[in-house]
Amino acid sequence: MPVSAKACIAARDVLNGGGSALDAVTAAVTVLEDSKHTNAGYGSNLNAEGKVQMDAAVMDYSGCSAVAAVENVKNPVQLAQRLLKNRQNQLPYGRTRPNLLVGRSAAEWEHGVELVEPESLISPSAQEVWQKWKDVIEHGPFSPGDWADAGVSDTVGGIAMDSSGNLAAACSSGGIVHKHVGRVGPAAVAGSGLWVEDNVAVVCSGNGEEILDTILASKCASRLNCMEGGVYEEEAVKQVMERDFLGSSAVRRAKQNNRNAGQAGILALKITRDEGGSSLPIQAISVTWAHTTPSMHGLIVASVVASSACPEGKILKECALEVSE
Repeated sequence: MPVSAKACIAARDVLNGGGSALDAVTAAVTVLEDSKHTNAGYGSNLNAEGKVQMDAAVMDYSGCSAVAAVENVKNPVQLAQRLLKNRQNQLPYGRTRPNLLVGRSAAEWEHGVELVEPESLISPSAQEVWQKWKDVIEHGPFSPGDWADAGVSDTVGGIAMDSSGNLAAACSSGGIVHKHVGRVGPAAVAGSGLWVEDNVAVVCSGNGEEILDTILASKCASRLNCMEGGVYEEEAVKQVMERDFLGSSAVRRAKQNNRNAGQAGILALKITRDEGGSSLPIQAISVTWAHTTPSMHGLIVASVVASSACPEGKILKECALEVSE
């Protein structure tokens, strides 16, 4: 069974058991982090020093929490989830609890998640790819075909809706191979790697710095929330990719020097709520995705969506497209 299907089943089981959307996406991404085939948790790409440093974030109606550049946490997404839930516990004297912790401070925070030896997170394939690129960087030569062995670079993520109609998103990433030590990618940044509003949840994958430059997840949510004049979900997401991402000055400049620039994928969930008090609280659910790459490794497919708040129990509109550059 594909690991993405296992992740969907984990999320579905949480939702069928009455769990929250936040718990569901955390369960799904945990499965993805535990797989050697993804660039998150075990098997993450290694940084310039040959170490694992991971980013993760979760978001729901209450806000977003994230951890970045963590090295000895088995499942960073669980740490981000604990951080978000802990924000509900007030501190004395008006102090504010953090919603983002980096490096050692994240691992040392009293969280209750499993800590491991950093070396145990290194998979044989990740070590092999790192060594290959170390040799290329130090001795050359480099050929365009080397990109085929660049490792798994995509973020993993998930979106879900629970029986109360609440939405949540989560993402996790080991970053790019041979990344700068301490580099933080969009998987830990709200608005770029993920975004959730009352009726929209979005996760993104691709070239991290370009996703950060374009604030891709929040741009997608904004377009989905402002559809009018016959614009539907698939057209709104296409506009995000063509105008807000590929058409941005940041990506256009990047493509002048890097033929692999301009790679991104989006997975978006939008619900239409009934405002008239009918017996059907959720009028419509749409799952839309777009990408400029042949695949969207690690992003969860539409089956992660549970519509138990909708008596008909089905997705009423589903669209997919591939954006040409």
